[in-house]
Amino acid sequence: MPAATSPRLTLQTGTLYASNQASYFTGTGGPFGFSPFTGQFGGVISSAGLAIEPFDDTVFNVASGDLVVFVVAVQNTTAGATAYDVHIQDAMPAGFVAPIDGIGLTVTDGTGTDLAASGDLFGAAGLSIAAPIGGYDANSGLNVALITFTLQAGPSLPGPYASVQGAATLVHEAAVPGGVDIAATNPATAATTVVTAAPTPVVTPETDPSAVAKGQTVAFDVTLNLPNGALQDLRLNPVLPTGATSLDLVSSSILSIGANVRLGTPTIAADGSI
Repeated sequence: MPAATSPRLTLQTGTLYASNQASYFTGTGGPFGFSPFTGQFGGVISSAGLAIEPFDDTVFNVASGDLVVFVVAVQNTTAGATAYDVHIQDAMPAGFVAPIDGIGLTVTDGTGTDLAASGDLFGAAGLSIAAPIGGYDANSGLNVALITFTLQAGPSLPGPYASVQGAATLVHEAAVPGGVDIAATNPATAATTVVTAAPTPVVTPETDPSAVAKGQTVAFDVTLNLPNGALQDLRLNPVLPTGATSLDLVSSSILSIGANVRLGTPTIAADGSI
């Protein structure tokens, strides 16, 4: 009797939603939109759909306190071979934590039908999907398992413009119920990126620069509202106008620091950068 064909699993992972209205995404977002309020997709998530519009989004401008919804899509790409005892493990992006109300974990097939699951998605053994994942079918969604969960950007979120990654890994699967683990010979991983927020300076002249005569001075106030979280290597560079109305830098100074801001000793360079 010929040996049974082993299932072949692949992973996709991406971001579906961010609570910060200033956040934005790049990527296709998957075949159908996702509602973070109902935890449902707008249609069947099939292999054919994921081939055209994969889960591969990167979310930008995430600050401490923001909630982000992630998805891991598990696909069985082998026709006629069911995958059993599937365990998926995920690594949180640096600076992220589980929300106080929980991660809102959902596990469904591509049609939105709930799949029984247990374990810890972020633990060494991963999340165990008790239901078998059927053999490849391009359109039914029955060979797809979708894991969605919510994480929160914590107070130690790095920034500005830091890229942090979450990574999903297949840690166990079998070709028959209770069978030998074949994950080592069938490795599958996927990563998703979150880019953290950066502050935007607001520059306000104290007097109208166009009304300043040669030899006179004009002061500019620069306000920098810092996002929650930890910022590293933050630098402000003055960019002065050039040409007939050019200005020469006289000095830069720090007038005030917010009560909730903790920082080391700032350095003011000769070129006015801070």
